[in-house]
Amino acid sequence: RADIINVSGTVADDVVIEKRAESTLPTTTYAVPDDGLEGVYPYDTPEKAARSIQAAIDAVYCPDGSRGKVIVAPGVYKCKNGWNLKLAKPVEVVGPADYSAIVHGQDADYRYGAVIGHSEAILRNITLTHFSSKVEDQWATSSTPNVMALLVNNGLADNLIITGCYKDVNVAASFIINGKISNSLIANNFTRGKGEWDYGGGVRMWGGVLEDCIIENNKAVH
Repeated sequence: RADIINVSGTVADDVVIEKRAESTLPTTTYAVPDDGLEGVYPYDTPEKAARSIQAAIDAVYCPDGSRGKVIVAPGVYKCKNGWNLKLAKPVEVVGPADYSAIVHGQDADYRYGAVIGHSEAILRNITLTHFSSKVEDQWATSSTPNVMALLVNNGLADNLIITGCYKDVNVAASFIINGKISNSLIANNFTRGKGEWDYGGGVRMWGGVLEDCIIENNKAVH
């Protein structure tokens, strides 16, 4: 039983809200670019798809630690301030094989791409581009990470394109603290260093694994 405030501001105490049965919670959800419409929770069919990838991540059910799945449709996902994708549970977020799901930072400060923070989380077949911010965030394990598009604190980033990121500060487009980046293209990112800390524009590592990636034409200028 729950108290409900109606439009007149009075309280109704005769409404019963039943918890959705776990068997009806979706282990696969869908996301499409924001077209001004609203998806239908829990976003469990393409027709009901969430209008942001994060909403689809939040809705997916991962019973007993099993991995849920978010299917990301092609198109441009324009970012808002803060982290735009937080993979903090066992979920695979997967875009089309042609990388046509594009998470776009719009070259704005205080907008960051994806952070992977669970050992069973996977981000796959996504393009991360036009991020340009330094981030100070609790996801770092021992110090402030300087990163624009991707922070891997655990889990796997696979088959990504990370490109076109720029910042006039000590920062890299991608940062591995733990976990792995594999089979990805990290190219045409730029940072202008300050002081003694001049990081590369493409990748910075404190740990983890970087495997079978193409890393090219990233620049760091002091």
